[in-house]
Amino acid sequence: MYISIIGIIFSIFQLVEMSIDHYLLPLYTVLISIWMTLMNQLWKRRQSELVHLWNMSDFRAKAVERVDYKYELVVDTRNGGLVKQSYIRSGLRTILFSTPMVIFAFGLVIAAFIGFRIWSGLSDSFENSIIVGAANGIAIFILNYIYDYIAAILTDLENHQYVNDWEESYTVKIFGFQFVNCYISLFAIAFYDEDIEEIAYSVGSIFLAKQFMNYGLQVVWPYVLDWWFMRKLEKEFVNQGVPEVESPCTLRCYPVSYTHLRAHETPEHLVCRLLLEKKKKKKK
Repeated sequence: MYISIIGIIFSIFQLVEMSIDHYLLPLYTVLISIWMTLMNQLWKRRQSELVHLWNMSDFRAKAVERVDYKYELVVDTRNGGLVKQSYIRSGLRTILFSTPMVIFAFGLVIAAFIGFRIWSGLSDSFENSIIVGAANGIAIFILNYIYDYIAAILTDLENHQYVNDWEESYTVKIFGFQFVNCYISLFAIAFYDEDIEEIAYSVGSIFLAKQFMNYGLQVVWPYVLDWWFMRKLEKEFVNQGVPEVESPCTLRCYPVSYTHLRAHETPEHLVCRLLLEKKKKKKK
């Protein structure tokens, strides 16, 4: 909280002097670095204190096997017992599937970066900087969203036996791609163009574009899907001639028989019903 207050004061100084390249900017950057280092070290110290307090120094987490792990049982030549063996080695699948796809994804990022650089060079106006930055933010969001889905599929194809191995492989893919995708354009402006005003416009427009895309995906899109589902459901009820009951609810209620409910019972509904019946029997 304290560092954010200092940041607000620094922003006010920039607005008053109408200059992004303020002489206090290096000092504020050093202050942020010191603050992050202190927070990190203080948290490590607190973590060590809790480990000692809870007597967890010798704790080792048990490796959890993945449910989707595909294997075959083979005889262990050492003790004669049965052991699980993967159909194909994870390293081989990484070379055959993951590596080419990751290289192709990085190629798309570099191609998009070159395209936006060419677009940005067409004009030096403020409006062009904002438009290019917003388009870059939208492209970053879309590429991250698609790659998250692809990375999960590629990691599943590697057929890791334990959850920790799966998470480590997935994290490496996501971190490397998102780092290049999100910051390659900013690094180019900061260290190649050396234009502090341009990087400020780019960061602001990219941030706002990503926020709007997140809002649309997490709020607007579910609302649209819900509206479409309700509209489709109402049409089905009308076609089946089910009488409509006036209700203030968004989903209108219709009287149906118990047989109708049992006929359309899903596995989730069945589990809930059986648990309720078991609870009633215990009370009796």
